[in-house]
Amino acid sequence: MKLRFVRSEDSFVLLTSDDQAGYKVKLTQASLYVRRCKSNPAIVLAHEKALQSGTAKYPLKRVEVKAFSVGQGQLSFVEDNLFTGHIPKRVILGMVDSASFNGAYNKNPFHFKHNLISYLRLCVDGRQVPSKPLTPAFDKGLWARSYMSIFQGTGTAWKDKGFDISYEEYGEGFSLFCFDLTPTLTNGCSGEVELLKSGVVRLEARFRQALQQPIHVIVYAERDGLIEIHRSREVLSDFTP
Repeated sequence: MKLRFVRSEDSFVLLTSDDQAGYKVKLTQASLYVRRCKSNPAIVLAHEKALQSGTAKYPLKRVEVKAFSVGQGQLSFVEDNLFTGHIPKRVILGMVDSASFNGAYNKNPFHFKHNLISYLRLCVDGRQVPSKPLTPAFDKGLWARSYMSIFQGTGTAWKDKGFDISYEEYGEGFSLFCFDLTPTLTNGCSGEVELLKSGVVRLEARFRQALQQPIHVIVYAERDGLIEIHRSREVLSDFTP
Protein backbone atom coordinates (compact mmCIF):
# COMPACT_ATOMS: atom_id res chain seq x y z
CA MET A 1 0.00 0.00 0.00
CA LYS A 2 1.28 3.45 -0.94
CA LEU A 3 -0.19 6.68 0.44
CA ARG A 4 0.50 10.18 -0.83
CA PHE A 5 -0.34 13.37 1.06
CA VAL A 6 -0.37 16.78 -0.66
CA ARG A 7 -0.28 19.91 1.51
CA SER A 8 -2.30 23.02 0.78
CA GLU A 9 -0.58 26.40 0.55
CA ASP A 10 0.11 28.16 3.85
CA SER A 11 -2.08 31.06 2.70
CA PHE A 12 -4.96 28.58 2.37
CA VAL A 13 -4.73 26.94 5.80
CA LEU A 14 -3.95 30.08 7.84
CA LEU A 15 -6.40 32.93 8.45
CA THR A 16 -5.45 36.46 9.50
CA SER A 17 -6.52 40.01 8.71
CA ASP A 18 -3.12 40.75 7.13
CA ASP A 19 -3.14 39.41 3.56
CA GLN A 20 0.65 39.87 3.36
CA ALA A 21 1.43 38.10 6.64
CA GLY A 22 3.65 35.44 5.12
CA TYR A 23 3.10 33.01 8.00
CA LYS A 24 4.34 29.44 7.52
CA VAL A 25 3.26 26.03 8.79
CA LYS A 26 6.14 23.72 9.70
CA LEU A 27 5.51 20.01 10.19
CA THR A 28 7.88 18.53 12.74
CA GLN A 29 6.37 15.05 12.91
CA ALA A 30 3.72 12.99 11.16
CA SER A 31 2.19 9.67 12.23
CA LEU A 32 -0.22 7.27 10.59
CA TYR A 33 -2.23 4.98 12.85
CA VAL A 34 -3.50 1.74 11.33
CA ARG A 35 -5.75 -0.79 12.99
CA ARG A 36 -4.53 -4.39 12.74
CA CYS A 37 -6.01 -7.63 14.02
CA LYS A 38 -4.83 -11.22 14.34
CA SER A 39 -7.36 -13.67 12.90
CA ASN A 40 -8.17 -17.06 14.30
CA PRO A 41 -6.48 -19.78 12.15
CA ALA A 42 -9.86 -21.43 11.56
CA ILE A 43 -11.19 -18.19 10.11
CA VAL A 44 -8.14 -17.84 7.85
CA LEU A 45 -8.66 -21.38 6.51
CA ALA A 46 -12.35 -20.67 5.90
CA HIS A 47 -11.46 -17.55 3.93
CA GLU A 48 -8.90 -19.44 1.85
CA LYS A 49 -11.50 -22.07 1.04
CA ALA A 50 -14.02 -19.44 -0.01
CA LEU A 51 -11.43 -17.80 -2.27
CA GLN A 52 -11.16 -21.02 -4.26
CA SER A 53 -14.60 -20.38 -5.70
CA GLY A 54 -14.72 -16.61 -5.88
CA THR A 55 -13.20 -13.29 -4.89
CA ALA A 56 -13.38 -11.38 -1.63
CA LYS A 57 -15.59 -8.35 -2.26
CA TYR A 58 -15.32 -5.10 -0.33
CA PRO A 59 -17.89 -2.37 -1.11
CA LEU A 60 -16.66 1.16 -0.54
CA LYS A 61 -17.70 4.73 -1.09
CA ARG A 62 -16.00 6.48 -3.99
CA VAL A 63 -15.64 10.25 -3.68
CA GLU A 64 -14.93 12.73 -6.44
CA VAL A 65 -14.48 16.49 -6.06
CA LYS A 66 -14.56 18.91 -8.99
CA ALA A 67 -14.05 22.66 -9.10
CA PHE A 68 -14.52 25.18 -11.88
CA SER A 69 -14.53 28.97 -12.04
CA VAL A 70 -17.27 31.42 -12.99
CA GLY A 71 -16.18 34.90 -14.03
CA GLN A 72 -17.12 38.26 -12.55
CA GLY A 73 -20.26 39.81 -14.02
CA GLN A 74 -21.91 36.51 -14.93
CA LEU A 75 -25.62 36.03 -14.33
CA SER A 76 -25.69 32.28 -14.94
CA PHE A 77 -23.57 29.26 -15.76
CA VAL A 78 -24.09 25.83 -17.30
CA GLU A 79 -21.83 22.80 -16.93
CA ASP A 80 -23.00 20.38 -19.61
CA ASN A 81 -20.82 17.40 -18.70
CA LEU A 82 -20.54 17.75 -14.95
CA PHE A 83 -20.31 13.96 -14.70
CA THR A 84 -20.19 11.35 -17.44
CA GLY A 85 -20.10 7.59 -17.06
CA HIS A 86 -21.30 6.25 -13.71
CA ILE A 87 -23.91 8.57 -12.20
CA PRO A 88 -23.20 9.62 -8.58
CA LYS A 89 -25.74 8.82 -5.88
CA ARG A 90 -25.23 12.13 -4.06
CA VAL A 91 -24.00 15.55 -5.21
CA ILE A 92 -23.27 18.51 -2.91
CA LEU A 93 -22.48 21.94 -4.35
CA GLY A 94 -20.98 25.05 -2.78
CA MET A 95 -19.45 28.33 -3.95
CA VAL A 96 -16.45 30.27 -2.64
CA ASP A 97 -14.59 33.35 -3.82
CA SER A 98 -11.80 32.48 -6.25
CA ALA A 99 -9.34 34.37 -4.04
CA SER A 100 -10.30 32.09 -1.12
CA PHE A 101 -10.05 28.98 -3.28
CA ASN A 102 -6.56 29.87 -4.49
CA GLY A 103 -5.38 30.79 -0.99
CA ALA A 104 -5.31 34.18 0.74
CA TYR A 105 -4.39 34.89 4.35
CA ASN A 106 -7.40 37.18 4.83
CA LYS A 107 -9.95 34.91 3.13
CA ASN A 108 -11.82 31.95 4.62
CA PRO A 109 -11.74 29.06 2.10
CA PHE A 110 -14.73 27.46 3.84
CA HIS A 111 -17.02 30.48 3.55
CA PHE A 112 -19.66 29.12 1.18
CA LYS A 113 -21.45 32.24 -0.05
CA HIS A 114 -24.84 32.06 -1.75
CA ASN A 115 -23.98 34.88 -4.21
CA LEU A 116 -27.75 35.51 -4.50
CA ILE A 117 -28.24 32.33 -6.50
CA SER A 118 -31.89 32.15 -7.58
CA TYR A 119 -32.14 28.97 -9.68
CA LEU A 120 -30.33 25.66 -9.41
CA ARG A 121 -30.95 22.23 -10.89
CA LEU A 122 -29.28 19.10 -12.21
CA CYS A 123 -30.35 17.18 -15.31
CA VAL A 124 -29.58 13.45 -15.44
CA ASP A 125 -30.01 12.24 -19.02
CA GLY A 126 -32.62 14.96 -19.47
CA ARG A 127 -34.45 14.20 -16.20
CA GLN A 128 -34.61 17.22 -13.90
CA VAL A 129 -33.39 16.86 -10.30
CA PRO A 130 -35.14 17.92 -8.17
CA SER A 131 -38.40 17.73 -10.12
CA LYS A 132 -38.90 21.40 -9.25
CA PRO A 133 -35.64 23.43 -9.38
CA LEU A 134 -34.33 25.11 -6.24
CA THR A 135 -35.35 28.79 -6.40
CA PRO A 136 -34.12 30.49 -3.21
CA ALA A 137 -34.51 34.22 -2.62
CA PHE A 138 -31.61 34.98 -0.29
CA ASP A 139 -32.26 38.73 -0.45
CA LYS A 140 -35.71 38.07 1.09
CA GLY A 141 -34.64 35.43 3.62
CA LEU A 142 -36.40 32.65 1.71
CA TRP A 143 -34.29 29.53 1.30
CA ALA A 144 -36.26 26.77 3.07
CA ARG A 145 -36.11 24.19 0.24
CA SER A 146 -32.37 24.71 -0.24
CA TYR A 147 -31.84 24.35 3.51
CA MET A 148 -34.00 21.22 3.54
CA SER A 149 -31.88 19.69 0.76
CA ILE A 150 -28.99 19.33 3.21
CA PHE A 151 -31.15 17.35 5.65
CA GLN A 152 -32.33 15.11 2.83
CA GLY A 153 -28.84 14.76 1.41
CA THR A 154 -27.19 13.78 4.68
CA GLY A 155 -29.81 11.30 5.82
CA THR A 156 -30.95 13.45 8.75
CA ALA A 157 -34.40 14.38 7.40
CA TRP A 158 -37.31 13.08 9.48
CA LYS A 159 -34.92 11.98 12.22
CA ASP A 160 -34.24 13.34 15.70
CA LYS A 161 -30.85 14.78 14.80
CA GLY A 162 -29.34 17.61 12.80
CA PHE A 163 -26.03 18.90 11.50
CA ASP A 164 -25.45 22.04 13.61
CA ILE A 165 -26.23 24.62 10.91
CA SER A 166 -29.22 26.80 11.75
CA TYR A 167 -31.58 28.28 9.19
CA GLU A 168 -30.03 31.72 9.68
CA GLU A 169 -26.45 30.43 9.47
CA TYR A 170 -27.25 28.68 6.20
CA GLY A 171 -27.62 32.06 4.49
CA GLU A 172 -24.49 33.51 6.11
CA GLY A 173 -21.65 31.40 4.75
CA PHE A 174 -22.95 27.83 4.98
CA SER A 175 -24.92 27.72 1.73
CA LEU A 176 -24.53 24.16 0.45
CA PHE A 177 -26.96 22.48 -1.94
CA CYS A 178 -27.50 18.72 -2.00
CA PHE A 179 -29.02 16.53 -4.71
CA ASP A 180 -30.16 12.92 -4.30
CA LEU A 181 -29.76 10.96 -7.55
CA THR A 182 -30.71 7.51 -6.24
CA PRO A 183 -33.93 5.71 -7.30
CA THR A 184 -34.77 5.07 -3.63
CA LEU A 185 -34.16 8.72 -2.61
CA THR A 186 -31.98 7.67 0.31
CA ASN A 187 -28.55 8.79 -0.97
CA GLY A 188 -27.38 5.34 0.07
CA CYS A 189 -27.57 6.53 3.70
CA SER A 190 -29.62 3.50 4.73
CA GLY A 191 -26.77 1.13 3.86
CA GLU A 192 -28.04 -0.37 0.63
CA VAL A 193 -25.82 -0.61 -2.46
CA GLU A 194 -27.34 1.05 -5.50
CA LEU A 195 -27.05 -0.45 -8.97
CA LEU A 196 -24.54 1.47 -11.08
CA LYS A 197 -26.11 3.47 -13.87
CA SER A 198 -24.30 5.33 -16.63
CA GLY A 199 -25.33 8.67 -18.05
CA VAL A 200 -24.59 12.39 -18.23
CA VAL A 201 -25.21 14.91 -15.44
CA ARG A 202 -25.76 18.57 -16.36
CA LEU A 203 -25.72 21.56 -13.98
CA GLU A 204 -27.61 24.84 -14.47
CA ALA A 205 -27.59 27.90 -12.21
CA ARG A 206 -28.73 31.53 -12.32
CA PHE A 207 -28.07 34.51 -10.06
CA ARG A 208 -30.40 37.33 -9.05
CA GLN A 209 -27.66 39.84 -9.84
CA ALA A 210 -24.32 39.74 -11.64
CA LEU A 211 -21.41 38.27 -9.70
CA GLN A 212 -19.40 40.97 -7.94
CA GLN A 213 -16.19 38.92 -8.17
CA PRO A 214 -14.98 35.62 -9.66
CA ILE A 215 -16.07 32.49 -7.83
CA HIS A 216 -15.20 28.81 -7.81
CA VAL A 217 -17.98 26.24 -7.78
CA ILE A 218 -17.00 23.14 -5.79
CA VAL A 219 -18.89 19.91 -6.48
CA TYR A 220 -18.62 16.89 -4.19
CA ALA A 221 -19.99 13.57 -5.48
CA GLU A 222 -20.34 10.06 -4.04
CA ARG A 223 -20.91 6.75 -5.78
CA ASP A 224 -20.69 3.11 -4.78
CA GLY A 225 -17.49 1.26 -5.63
CA LEU A 226 -16.13 -2.24 -5.23
CA ILE A 227 -12.73 -3.79 -4.55
CA GLU A 228 -12.19 -7.50 -5.18
CA ILE A 229 -9.24 -9.61 -4.05
CA HIS A 230 -8.41 -12.82 -5.93
CA ARG A 231 -7.01 -15.90 -4.20
CA SER A 232 -3.60 -14.99 -5.69
CA ARG A 233 -3.99 -11.64 -3.83
CA GLU A 234 -4.48 -9.75 -7.05
CA VAL A 235 -6.55 -6.63 -6.37
CA LEU A 236 -9.30 -5.67 -8.82
CA SER A 237 -11.42 -2.51 -8.71
CA ASP A 238 -14.12 -0.78 -10.71
CA PHE A 239 -12.40 2.61 -10.49
CA THR A 240 -13.41 3.72 -13.95
CA PRO A 241 -14.66 7.18 -14.95
